[in-house]
Amino acid sequence: MSSDRDPRIPDIEGDIAGHDLGRAKERLCSFLNNEGYDPGLCAEIGHLCRKMRDPREAGRWLFISDDDSTEADYFIEMFLNQHKRKPSQIVAQLPRRAKLADESEYPEVVRARFEKLSLVKPLGEYRRFRPRTKLQRVRDDAARLVGSLILLAIVATFLVGLVQIAIWIWSLVFS
Repeated sequence: MSSDRDPRIPDIEGDIAGHDLGRAKERLCSFLNNEGYDPGLCAEIGHLCRKMRDPREAGRWLFISDDDSTEADYFIEMFLNQHKRKPSQIVAQLPRRAKLADESEYPEVVRARFEKLSLVKPLGEYRRFRPRTKLQRVRDDAARLVGSLILLAIVATFLVGLVQIAIWIWSLVFS
């Protein structure tokens, strides 16, 4: 991996050395989900998918990466051909956290790839292209937390009820 790599990105060298490429990919994708779009990280995930012998998945990640190598182009072509070069299908397949609100936010190499697709409308207008803002992520996390707390309260109430029933039965039997 590169020396200018963000130190917060999980160190996956141990996973790779242990031949656990799936775990390495999972850790990188999790970091991307939490931190947001990073074209270098997308390239790293793409090359990891290539090592996992998943060329179409590699192309999906490399499409939104800043990697402009011939090897990346090969995998990107496989990804595009899998979806018959239909912009709506390709846009729908982009990783959720890599969907930015505006094309101008992508690096030049990614914008050029979008231009080659001949998009008939801006990215944000595609039905399955809904980038999540930081506020939406916070709301989603808050909703998950509230749901977990409600579930915990229901389970606790159930357990307290079981204990009360056991005490009642105990008092009936032994009094």
